[in-house]
Amino acid sequence: MTNTNIYSESEKILIAKIWSLPPDKVSEIIDFVDFLSQRQQQQSLTNSITLLSEATFEKIGIILKIVIMTIYKFDMETTTAAFKEWNVAVNALENGNTIMLLRKGGIKEQGGNFTVAHQQVLLYPTVEHQDPSLLKPEYANQVEIVDSGWHPEKIKISSFSEITHIFPVSDKSTLNKLFSYHIWNEKFVSDRLKWKPQKNLYVLLLRTYKLSQVYEIFYQPEYGGCRSWINLTKPINITNLIPVLNNDTYQSLSSEICQIFRD
Repeated sequence: MTNTNIYSESEKILIAKIWSLPPDKVSEIIDFVDFLSQRQQQQSLTNSITLLSEATFEKIGIILKIVIMTIYKFDMETTTAAFKEWNVAVNALENGNTIMLLRKGGIKEQGGNFTVAHQQVLLYPTVEHQDPSLLKPEYANQVEIVDSGWHPEKIKISSFSEITHIFPVSDKSTLNKLFSYHIWNEKFVSDRLKWKPQKNLYVLLLRTYKLSQVYEIFYQPEYGGCRSWINLTKPINITNLIPVLNNDTYQSLSSEICQIFRD
């Protein structure tokens, strides 16, 4: 579940009303928000929408996505949905060294924008674009450089995550306060802010679980490219998951990070 404590009272009221709607009506609202997002680039929004700040509009758009995913959430035994991330970052999540990822969208994603396609996903480790110069020293030495375009014949899938919080960030001061919670160095943070500066960087908090066994899957061409989300050709069992961090530890860490956004 997404933490709503970062929202104002008016935002909380709006979100609560959305929660009370049936799923088909929530879908209509999401379609409307997407329409307004496109329209906003061409003309000013209607008076009722302009009462919300640009940051608030974006936050509500994000919470809407999570609301609809939660409404449709069910007890899955298998999934094909996977989230691509550097191998070193996946290892850090699996080892409990971090609960945070930073994303700004892949080249092959629609409009180059990052969106949350799934709340619950397998973690798909990638090796091609890992760059030690963008990592803190303790993580940089874990990276083995490979040639551009190279990929292993088989990929090991060993973990599953629930994205519990999503925060859009555009200012360096906030990111400076988050520095101790992730694996990247100052150069990475600075580069990501400068790339497409008109777009927000997104902070994701993930509750990670070990799968009951490690799965080896064959690489497929459709898994490649600069995209965040892929669907595997065969489903993977996600029953009997083992949490990397216990509830108290994860809640404590996520609460500390949420407090940074409230301050």
